[in-house]
Amino acid sequence: MFRLPGNPGMVAAFCGCVSVLAPASGGEDSPETWESGSDTFRVVCPAFDWETSYSVSDVASPVRLNTPLRHAGAPVQFEFHGGGEPLIVRPAGPGIVSVTVVHQGVSARFRIQFFREPRVVFDEAYRSSRTGKVTVEVPEVYELFHVALAFTNVSDQFPSWLQRQGSYWKEVQEAFGEHEDHELVSRLDEIIRDGGESTFLGLRGNSYCYEFEGDHLVPRPTHSRIMGLGTEIEELLPHLEDFAKVSRFRSFYRAHLKEYQAQEEEAAALLDAPRMWRWLEREFSSRYESYRVVFSPLTYGTHNAVRVTDRDFSETIVLVAAPQILDDYFAKDEWGQELRRIEYGRLVFTEFDHNYVNPATDLLGVEIADAFKDLSSWNTQDSYGTPLATFNEYLTWAAYVAYVFEHEPESLAEEGVQEVIAFMEQRRGFPRFGEFVSVFQEIVDLRDEDETLESLIPDMIDQWRD
Repeated sequence: MFRLPGNPGMVAAFCGCVSVLAPASGGEDSPETWESGSDTFRVVCPAFDWETSYSVSDVASPVRLNTPLRHAGAPVQFEFHGGGEPLIVRPAGPGIVSVTVVHQGVSARFRIQFFREPRVVFDEAYRSSRTGKVTVEVPEVYELFHVALAFTNVSDQFPSWLQRQGSYWKEVQEAFGEHEDHELVSRLDEIIRDGGESTFLGLRGNSYCYEFEGDHLVPRPTHSRIMGLGTEIEELLPHLEDFAKVSRFRSFYRAHLKEYQAQEEEAAALLDAPRMWRWLEREFSSRYESYRVVFSPLTYGTHNAVRVTDRDFSETIVLVAAPQILDDYFAKDEWGQELRRIEYGRLVFTEFDHNYVNPATDLLGVEIADAFKDLSSWNTQDSYGTPLATFNEYLTWAAYVAYVFEHEPESLAEEGVQEVIAFMEQRRGFPRFGEFVSVFQEIVDLRDEDETLESLIPDMIDQWRD
């Protein structure tokens, strides 16, 4: 074993013809270079039985890969194969490995982040109380996190994180503005600035895992960590407690309970989440026992879904915006409210079904890479920088189109779907979504009764292969 020159956080070992790289616990390495023997190379993750192909000359860099340290009890590693000496990336602890793949003077960059696994405990009482249940909630500590986030400088750089309009935002500014220099705000700003948006998502998700016991924060007995990233929330606990105390946050939260409850009730009414759940499990093979929809009135356009599992009990937690995010977009008449229902349903459904679509495509990375090899024609934004991630986003939203056409009156469905297509193409940077939906819907309309959306995915991929 020897340490790479000038990089004390990275350890390298050479075993026969295989190079092994591993980050020191919690560290981030400087980019390492691996020479591929051909323009096309494969990246394989055996623990997840996953692989996909890339072309050095056609990679939207950097490719970001996030993974737990372990899966099903086994350590996770990534393998790069390209006709020459393979590279094995194996974690020694949480941290980041950056790999630059080079072929004939052209390079592609990969950033692989290894994180701790979520930690949940679902005992028999929890299982019996939660099986088949969907709840909508505005948790107290989750809201405390958002209030502090509202005063960070780093959040100004990400307009989609916070809803900065409306009466609630003004109330937050008035109630807590005098505490904008609190240690919680400055430390939160520093942590997110260092870790980026993925750390923000992790902190936000893990703030859900705490509740007040008197003036102190304690982990929920069932959920002590739902995100592998953002574990810095643990060091923020004393600051969160102090901020809540000096700002009288808990009094503010209690004073707004009726407002939170009204938003929870509206969200539940707009969603018909049980119907979505039944439909998704009719069309896909993944199964979940419980759903939680979590939001803050301060959340804006950055949403994500989390899957947590204890033995044979799986729960989906979706972190989204409140229905009020749509107040300025739809008229108050009956037709406008119907479109509002479709749009809020889309907002949540497309988080629900990531936990069905992504597992369904995990073993099809090579085929998808071939179909979406002209990635720039499919994706003009900075995120979803791989063919697999881009295809999954297309399919996730197309599935909602199929759901809407099945459950809504034709005229309402047509208008709602056109809103979705315009949003994807004009605002999200997926310029071929309308084209994709047209082909997708044709395949769906012609399917046999025993065929599911999941069974049709190979046919959908083949439509875009040369």
